[in-house]
Amino acid sequence: VKNNKDGTGIVSEPPASGGTYVPPVIPVSAISIDQEDQLLEEGSILQLTTTISPANATNKKVTWASSDNTVVTVDNSGKVTAIGKGTATITVTTEDGNKTDTITITVPIVVQDVESLKKAIQEDADDGDTIVLRAGKYQLDETLVITKSVKILGPQANVDPRPSKNSPRTNDNNEAILTGDKGDDSSDPASQEEAKEAGWLASIFEIRANDVVINGLTLERTYNHIIYSQTADPTGGDNRTYDITGLQILNNIVRHGRGNEGIKIGRSINALVQYNYVYDILHPGDAIEAYDVKGFRILDNEIDGCSSVNGNIRVSNRAGGEPGIVRGNIIKNTEYHFAINAEDGSGDTVIDNNLIENAKAGGIFVYKNRSISEDTPMVIEITNNIINNYATNPVQGTDYKEKYLREAASAIAVSYNLREGIQPIVIITGNITSDGAENIPVLALGGGTTDTQAIPTDLSRITVNGNTFDKLFVKYIKVSNNNELDLLSDNTWPETQKVYNFTKGSVHDTIQTAIDEASEGDTIVVGPGTYKEEIHIEKQIKLIGTGIGKTILSAKDENSRHIIWLGKTGSSGYGMDLSGTVIKGFTINSPEKAEKDISSIYLTAKGTKGNEIIIEGNEFLGQDNQQSIAVLTPYSPNIKHVKVVGNQISTAKYGMYFNSMDNIEVIGNTIENTRYSGIIFYGKADYPCDNIIIKDNEFKNIASAEDGYDPIY
Repeated sequence: VKNNKDGTGIVSEPPASGGTYVPPVIPVSAISIDQEDQLLEEGSILQLTTTISPANATNKKVTWASSDNTVVTVDNSGKVTAIGKGTATITVTTEDGNKTDTITITVPIVVQDVESLKKAIQEDADDGDTIVLRAGKYQLDETLVITKSVKILGPQANVDPRPSKNSPRTNDNNEAILTGDKGDDSSDPASQEEAKEAGWLASIFEIRANDVVINGLTLERTYNHIIYSQTADPTGGDNRTYDITGLQILNNIVRHGRGNEGIKIGRSINALVQYNYVYDILHPGDAIEAYDVKGFRILDNEIDGCSSVNGNIRVSNRAGGEPGIVRGNIIKNTEYHFAINAEDGSGDTVIDNNLIENAKAGGIFVYKNRSISEDTPMVIEITNNIINNYATNPVQGTDYKEKYLREAASAIAVSYNLREGIQPIVIITGNITSDGAENIPVLALGGGTTDTQAIPTDLSRITVNGNTFDKLFVKYIKVSNNNELDLLSDNTWPETQKVYNFTKGSVHDTIQTAIDEASEGDTIVVGPGTYKEEIHIEKQIKLIGTGIGKTILSAKDENSRHIIWLGKTGSSGYGMDLSGTVIKGFTINSPEKAEKDISSIYLTAKGTKGNEIIIEGNEFLGQDNQQSIAVLTPYSPNIKHVKVVGNQISTAKYGMYFNSMDNIEVIGNTIENTRYSGIIFYGKADYPCDNIIIKDNEFKNIASAEDGYDPIY
């Protein structure tokens, strides 16, 4: 019989007549221990088994060894016996080929009452040891200060406690409950002061060591932080300049706090807080706080019925570490403040995929974020969060504190950023909100200052694309399409058919009235709607619309020659200064009058001065016998710099017409469907056009060169 292969690929043939059959040798390729890493109480026995590959290997003999026989021993059959506290590695080795596998066995210190728990933490445990608590109530008489790198595990270690995940942890009899109530648990104080008077402890755990793990406990009834990490001082003192590393707080129930935080992480690097259920933490405490840290991970926790003064999750990430992450958390029924609050330097922070429901004040709030003396700005990303029923009972009022709270009542708010160093970048994408309180905005964007007067300042960049927002509030911030939608001093969105003098705080029914009553340098914002006016600007102002297609300017009547006049309509403009004048954010329909020199915007005046006159981000819809923008300055040589940037011009005799003008910038405009050239510069010997920058403009369907016209003439 030929071409039959065994497990090693050796071809076997029958022996010759009278010979002896010798089976092939099949070597061992691998070995694995069938059990996972184990906790094994002192005196307990565990039988280990193995799987050898291939299954028909010839020599399956193995040897066993323990790395520390004072912790566990192992015999030749793989039977492990726990001897004393500590951690050891069991290694199995094949005789054939020396293939190996390992398993880690930890022998914990097992405790079942308060005194044995205190002794284990304060005396018996060494760095690297594990302490296991039996189920029961541990009524503490002092805060447990952890100064060694230990794991403290409850009977529910690695069992998810979150109700939203159908947790089996519904019976306190199966929990190790550490309580700070030295009484009989009958007291239910309504405040921090009442909890102190009732004799409650300040905290359950105070952590001052690296590589501490708290897993599977129920912690309750304190008047300060229930769990608190402070600093890791290798000298044993109280030096707070050392950061804790390796901290993990997992699978705990944290409840009935009557003071500050349920879980507070301070002075740490990349701490992990995950799979915890935190509830009934009363004002002023936060459910979870990571403050003055370098990197943190607050993941997949559930928070219910907490009434924080700062934020149910409050974070402040120091520069120089990994980004902080707030992800996958469920926050419900917040009683007072914001669900998530990133403040005081919380840069390089990701807040994503969280669910927030029934937040009485607001959803996500970025407050006082700053970058100081950094080469690059800090970045905050707020993405893919769901925020339902936010601001169900927002704070009302006019004084500073109440006004600030109401501002932050939005689903997402970015407010009062410090003007130090490089401003942060905020990216807000893909969030979904619904059912906010009436007149409470979904998105509130604010610049800020350390001054309560809120001097305006921009963030360096903000992205708001991809969100589902039904209402929007913008203050002191620039958003898309080059439009400043930040100009209303009373923090409201511009209303239809209203004109606002932002500088003075006044409201007007017509654009011209607002201009006439304005002072030099004022900013006027024109709300959405269509305005049929002939507008005369004879002073330095900024005239801002709310965007193309939103604020529309049309001719006053059939006799109108221009929509906007810049400069005096008569022959004399001496003494007039238009420097710094801005026209931005409008759709402008040109007049219908079929005469020469008809324009949507017309700048001319004898003797008028002007430097940095800007026409930006507008749409011009014209007639083929007119100019969209005309600048005629043969009698105004003191107009020195005009910038025409980012405009859209469609259908005109000329898109732009400049007569005897120098220092012109025409950048990033789109011009289409002109009867003659797109841009014309016309100069005379005494008044030439000079110092012209033309860059990044797009021309479509312009009169052809065969007719004697070019896009630029």
